Amino acid sequence: MNKNTIEYQKMIADEVMGKLETFDPTCILAGGAPRDWYFGNLATDLDFFVYFRPAFGGQMWRYTELLEKLGFRMKRKGSDSANIVPPNYKRNPYLICVYEQEYKGVKIQVMFMNEKTFTSVVPQFPFGICQAWYKPDFGINTSAEFDYSVKHKLLTLLNDLYNDADGYVEKIRSKFPDYDYLGRK
Repeated sequence: MNKNTIEYQKMIADEVMGKLETFDPTCILAGGAPRDWYFGNLATDLDFFVYFRPAFGGQMWRYTELLEKLGFRMKRKGSDSANIVPPNYKRNPYLICVYEQEYKGVKIQVMFMNEKTFTSVVPQFPFGICQAWYKPDFGINTSAEFDYSVKHKLLTLLNDLYNDADGYVEKIRSKFPDYDYLGRK
C-alpha cells in the first residue's frame, strides 16, 4: 500500500489505536489528523490521546514501560527532568507528557492525559476547526463547533489557552486562509 495516502495513515492509526486501547479503551486520535482527513488531506502526524489512570502514580518510567510492552520504542518529546511537558504543549492543563516515534513511516505521538480523553482533549482545542477525533469503529467525528466553523468558514478562539499572537494560532490561520478570523469568542 502507498504510504502517502489517507488510507495508509488510517491503517496505521487503526493498528496503533488497537494497541493503545488494550490499556485505555477510550483513547482517541484527535486534532490535526482527523481534521486533515476530513478535508481530504494527508496528516503530518497522528496524535493519540490516552488517559493514564492515577493508580499508576504518575511515575515517568511507567509510561515508557507501558509503551514498550505495547511494542513501541518511543522517546519522550522535548522534556527534561525539570520540564515533563514540552513548552509548546504546556497550555493544556490535562497533559502529562508526550512520546513520539516514527511508526511504519508515519510520525505518531502519544499524549498521556491526567483526565479522561473526552473531557481533557477535544473541548480543550482552541479552535472549532480542530475539534475532530477518530476511532476505528466510528470514523471521523466532529464537534458542533467544528461543523459551524466549516459551514461559515470561521476561525474563532474558543478558550483562553491561546492568544492572537500565539504561534499555534498563526499556524491554524495559515492552514485556512479563506476562513475569516474572529479571535476570541
